[in-house]
Amino acid sequence: MKQPQVLLLVFTLFFSAILSSFAQSEFGVYSAEEKNMTVYEKDTTAAAVYLFDTSDTKFDVQDGRVVMRQTVHARLKVLKKEEINQRTVEILFYHNDGTSEKIEDLQALTFLNGKKHYVADKDMFTTEYSENRKELKFTFPEVQPGAILEYKYTKISPWVQYLDDWFFQSDIPVVYSEYHAEIPGNYTFNKALIGNLPLDVNDATIKKRCFYLPNSSDGADCENVTFGMKDIRAFEY
Repeated sequence: MKQPQVLLLVFTLFFSAILSSFAQSEFGVYSAEEKNMTVYEKDTTAAAVYLFDTSDTKFDVQDGRVVMRQTVHARLKVLKKEEINQRTVEILFYHNDGTSEKIEDLQALTFLNGKKHYVADKDMFTTEYSENRKELKFTFPEVQPGAILEYKYTKISPWVQYLDDWFFQSDIPVVYSEYHAEIPGNYTFNKALIGNLPLDVNDATIKKRCFYLPNSSDGADCENVTFGMKDIRAFEY
């Protein structure tokens, strides 16, 4: 059985004494190339293609406690009049014993024929997914050939010992996928890449004084990691 290409980040709490142009794209601003794209040359059969799919994780202090902020930003182009799974977005978040992850700054829109059709708050629904997980779901409007679908959100989690897995591959092609994180030096984690596709970007540097604990003036250094893949073929289930 085939497996999708996933960057599995197993994050273990341990206290001890080339961002791409895609990752920097402004929400709702599109290039002429993106607007005029009618076919994905590397897979002309594709009904849609992710232009980019990125994740940026950083640690922060909120209400006196350390939290993790993961910002996800994705943009895809609809190329053919076929049903695509990506017209509906499902975001899972964890809750337990009165504590919950939160989804903030959610934006979603369809860009078609020069007009932006935003997903309204009333069209975003949260339901119970399982005993300890909820699901926030919405569906893009005006999904037809030529449309650009885009969404962006930040998930805030108090469970800083866990990083979500990151899937580089999807059931449609992906032009560029990237996972970026700034990990404070007093944490350590193990990572594993599952699948047979190689990373095009595999960078790790030290960022000085990137994180400050509550009531401390001494900034911690961070491991600044970036993993990226480009021109990823569609996964066949």
